Amino acid sequence: MAFEEKKGCTIFGEKYTIYVSNRLPWRDPNPLSAHCASKGWEVFNSTLASNHIIKWTFCNNFMGKSMFFCHFFWGQRDASFEVFNGNTAKKLCYGSVCYWEVRRDGMYLSGSYPPADFKKMQDWKP
Repeated sequence: MAFEEKKGCTIFGEKYTIYVSNRLPWRDPNPLSAHCASKGWEVFNSTLASNHIIKWTFCNNFMGKSMFFCHFFWGQRDASFEVFNGNTAKKLCYGSVCYWEVRRDGMYLSGSYPPADFKKMQDWKP
């Protein structure tokens, strides 16, 4: 599932692509609700089906301070965190890609596409 792409980056704003993939068990009766946004952009606020992906592309602002968060709800669990922070992106998102997977035991990040070498970054709140 693709969303609006922000085009036309300036020399001061690097282009990034964020992926959020639902890797929860497909037979699980609890749907995954996801809300992803930044200060001025509502990216996604709906149910994300198992094995589906949210993808968006944007330009980091000229000061490198762009920030996107996602809040996930799955059954009685929830998690809310930054999926992109312009201050730390170069350390976590190699090649201008941040690829997140939502899994049964938490949220994992790969800094590449296609994704590889995932690192657990966030747990579910009980």
